[in-house]
Amino acid sequence: MVLPSKKIISQDTQESRLLNKAYEQWSRGENDSALFTLDQIPQQAKGPLDSVLVANIAYTRGIIYLYSGASNSALFHLRNSQQIAKNSASFQLLGMSLELEGQLRKSQGLLVRSLELYDSARKVYQTYQLDNFMGTVLTEIGNLETSLENYEASKNNHAEALTFYTQSGDTANLGLGKSNLAYAYSKLAEYDEAVRIFREAINLKKKYSSQRSLSFTYQYLGEAFLDMMENDSALKYLNLAYKIKAEVGDTKGKAETANLLARLKLNTGQMADSRSLLDSAYQWALSINSLSLMIANLEIQKDWYERAGRYKQALETDQRYDVLRDSLFKDEKLKVQQLQAEFSINEKEQERQIAAERAQNVQLKNQQQQVVIWIAFLLLATLAGLAYSIWRSRRLTAEKNQLLESQNAL
Repeated sequence: MVLPSKKIISQDTQESRLLNKAYEQWSRGENDSALFTLDQIPQQAKGPLDSVLVANIAYTRGIIYLYSGASNSALFHLRNSQQIAKNSASFQLLGMSLELEGQLRKSQGLLVRSLELYDSARKVYQTYQLDNFMGTVLTEIGNLETSLENYEASKNNHAEALTFYTQSGDTANLGLGKSNLAYAYSKLAEYDEAVRIFREAINLKKKYSSQRSLSFTYQYLGEAFLDMMENDSALKYLNLAYKIKAEVGDTKGKAETANLLARLKLNTGQMADSRSLLDSAYQWALSINSLSLMIANLEIQKDWYERAGRYKQALETDQRYDVLRDSLFKDEKLKVQQLQAEFSINEKEQERQIAAERAQNVQLKNQQQQVVIWIAFLLLATLAGLAYSIWRSRRLTAEKNQLLESQNAL
């Protein structure tokens, strides 16, 4: 979760109080009230709004729209926040807005684009020495690298994140940092180091983190033992993870852990238990429409049917696996096309705005030229009138003088 915008606005003004109120309303789920409060800020301001405040308002709107599912509106306000923050040299807010857009792109499944945005945020924090933001952004980058199966890059980013957590004494994130780093080590098959760090992470999370957070470390450690074929240890930690996920109602987590348990049961020849877990995990994956979890499940199902000697079902399952993988890739391709189309629309909109601004500038210059011409005309007319008036006055004076001279001569 990206830090709230109210952390940036520290001065006590009517505008900042309204901004903080809007954030608090959003945190309570009162989205409409929060948006209404934000609308009140320019109305109640006594003068022009500070640009950093305007950027914070846009950022807060981005948060509200993002978590209410209005991605396009969220993107519009986040881009606006980024532009204003950049122009006003508010680099902390710029980084935060980039992170939030990265979070949006990750939720859309656009992992590469999300990684680019988080890396841009990291560069901002690094350039302007905003070290208190470096740990969390490096964690997000590491997690994305893991999802993209770039485990060496993941390890490096998580190790760097852990350094920042350690330096700042951030006990809330120390366990998370160690857990992420250990998972990267396990994926690189560096199991001894992975297990050692996992155990440190568990001790920290037992002290400072939630049960749900602890369940992920149990799951990842269980997965590492499963890869090492240490079945008893794998079963111990996967069961611990599954129990917590069931207690907190984490459907996705249950599906992930059940898949791993099904694989373990299959490896140890417990076919009935494996089948039951596979069926449950698939239904949970289906209920949350997670193609990636269904694909992982079908891969284990195919092995189960082959192990059971049911080759026809194994072939059918393999075909379903291929169909879902194709569907996932098509969905990813569609998302990329939508992103490209969105950028194209944004570019066209920017071109339209630039053209409109140019036309407006031309019109303004024309109007200014017309005003100058009219002023010059009026000035010339005034001068001509004044000259005529002087000439006429002199002429009348001369005529009067001539008349007086004629009368005197008589």
